[in-house]
Amino acid sequence: FGSSFFAAPADPRPSSSGHGRAMPLDPTRVRRLARMLMSPDVRVPEPAHAQEEFAILTEAEVQQIFIDHVPGVKDFLFRGQPGQHSLKFLAQVYRNGWQAFAGTPLHEHLLWLMRLVVHRGRDGCPDVAGHLTEVAEAFQDCQAVQARAVERVGLRLMGVSADFKGLTMRFVGEYKSLALKMLTADRLSKGFAVDRDAVPTHYENRLTADVGPLVGANPEDVRRAALDRHAG
Repeated sequence: FGSSFFAAPADPRPSSSGHGRAMPLDPTRVRRLARMLMSPDVRVPEPAHAQEEFAILTEAEVQQIFIDHVPGVKDFLFRGQPGQHSLKFLAQVYRNGWQAFAGTPLHEHLLWLMRLVVHRGRDGCPDVAGHLTEVAEAFQDCQAVQARAVERVGLRLMGVSADFKGLTMRFVGEYKSLALKMLTADRLSKGFAVDRDAVPTHYENRLTADVGPLVGANPEDVRRAALDRHAG
């Protein structure tokens, strides 16, 4: 999108403080900008596909990496269910990936990102505790939430970055994601849809898969949401 959307001439008349005063925004220009931002023309590109990472650690070693860096992780439970410890699932996903994505184009991508996160944790990457905590906390929820966190952290560790334009598009994409969350909450509160989970990830995925491409939502979110088998 061009600089003409943002350019606004300054008011040459001095203000009472002696400084120039900006003119009011042009409503037509603002509407044009809003239409542009809420279109598929403004979205981040498809994320890079993860490179293959081999499973070189035992389940016990994977669990120990999280224990060393995530306070209280031994007590994390999958959806609060007694005996269903998140550590067990973290180690299993490191080895085999997610059953929910088996047989899909995302299976290896997400599996390799999970292994990358664990291996970087073992090597002591910068902010290792923050990365591992973000992943471990997600493993207290469903597979869709887990995969979202692992892809987010894994791509961050891969060094996926952007220039100013790319960062701006990423910023806009985050607001589009927030708007979809708000739409999810609104439709559920009005009884237009049902999601029995406390966190309505699956219905949010349904809206992301259906509406996301029309408004230029982040493509990794749309791609992952479209594969959510519980979002029908």
